[in-house]
Amino acid sequence: MRKWFQWAAVVSQLAVIAAMAWPREWALRTGQPTWIRTAPLDPRDPFRGDFVRLHYDISEVPLGSCSESLRKALDSRAQRKEALRVFAVLQMDESGVAKVQALLDREPEGGLYLRGRATGAWSEHVMVEYGLETYFTEQGQAVALERRPEGLPEKARLEMEVMIGSGGVGVIRSHRWSR
Repeated sequence: MRKWFQWAAVVSQLAVIAAMAWPREWALRTGQPTWIRTAPLDPRDPFRGDFVRLHYDISEVPLGSCSESLRKALDSRAQRKEALRVFAVLQMDESGVAKVQALLDREPEGGLYLRGRATGAWSEHVMVEYGLETYFTEQGQAVALERRPEGLPEKARLEMEVMIGSGGVGVIRSHRWSR
């Protein structure tokens, strides 16, 4: 009986870890690749290694793109300073980069969307975090991402390839510089 209990404890711990990792792993394997434009910030941390903090163009969503029910929810939560789960419906522009078409407080029936948290609303924009704001790199690569490579025009921007899986789960797969 005691041995069975030990095995059950080990299996349950492994099941919890697998349940936490599965949605992101599934998104990497089966998700739709989507390019999102960003700007790199803060290139390294001595304790966590080389990484780049990212601020996406889709992180600042105009209030006009929000559903009416989301605007009401944002007003009621603003006083309590709570983050609100949101879903950004994405649409590709002419260069193949995702833009926010609508920001909803409920999961859409279909289409391409990314799950995030509305962390606040300022003036005419809602600030949204998608859990994609940190990109870990190989040693020495974070500084290179902060600087634009030689030969690229001044307007060139860093773009992240995000695999978007079911439920709007996003996982960063790679990066490139815009054309």
